Amino acid sequence: MDELSNVEITGTITNDENTVVRNFTDPIYKRAVEMREPLKNLSEESVEYKRISKSMEEKRDSVDAYKIEFVKKHPNSFLSASILYVRQNRLPIEELEALYNTLPKQVQESDMGITVGKTIAARKFVAVGNYAPDFTSKDTSGNPVKLSDFKGKYVLLEFWAQWCVPCRAEHPNLEGLYEKYKDKGFTIFQYSTDVLSSR
Repeated sequence: MDELSNVEITGTITNDENTVVRNFTDPIYKRAVEMREPLKNLSEESVEYKRISKSMEEKRDSVDAYKIEFVKKHPNSFLSASILYVRQNRLPIEELEALYNTLPKQVQESDMGITVGKTIAARKFVAVGNYAPDFTSKDTSGNPVKLSDFKGKYVLLEFWAQWCVPCRAEHPNLEGLYEKYKDKGFTIFQYSTDVLSSR
């Protein structure tokens, strides 16, 4: 037992099902890790880099397909709720909801099942074409600001954090976008997730 990932737990149906799934997925994950090593010494533009990357992506896809097929074949399994929990933000909402609806009430009401159910509701609430839910926050001076204060404008709502390097790198581009379109009713509402009191 040199690693926790090598521990095998037995004695329940869920553990036995998990062992079956891992017997399929673990060798693929191991191979993908081995394939990642040569990428460090290759240019991202090289043919070999692209070939290995494509092969790694195919392996990830095969694992995802296997796990989704498991959910379809084993809706009564608590492992199915766990699989959907891990993939709840990567699956199209229609597919996630369809799979979730096949789970019996007992599985839906497990901790992970409840979370997936809430995620489905939240994703449907903010789906493309729906009105964005109104909320109130504080500006940098501590004054309350509502999303609905910008009604009638084209609003780009951006959630970001100080620790998010890509978010901060995007700020100059957003500033340029704002300057270009501000006279046409465009504005940007940035919402920092860092500290509640400073939002």
